[in-house]
Amino acid sequence: MIRNSVNTCNGTNDYSGGHTATDIIKSLFGLPEALFRTLSVWQKRAQDRRHLKALETHFLKDMGLTREEVVHETSKPFWRS
Repeated sequence: MIRNSVNTCNGTNDYSGGHTATDIIKSLFGLPEALFRTLSVWQKRAQDRRHLKALETHFLKDMGLTREEVVHETSKPFWRS
């Protein structure tokens, strides 16, 4: 958070909170990369859940999973881990 407070000792603006304009610009330029990473995670999660849902019961048993656990996991929306 950027806070603008007036320094009463010398009358200058003191931007406290540790964020400079450069920090904010760097954060803004990092948004596309962060968005790409998030979308990639969501896509992989959805794909993994589709594959898990398609597995036969004996494969699930080998992994120590029940069909009920798979149904619970695969019913979640892609954005929820």
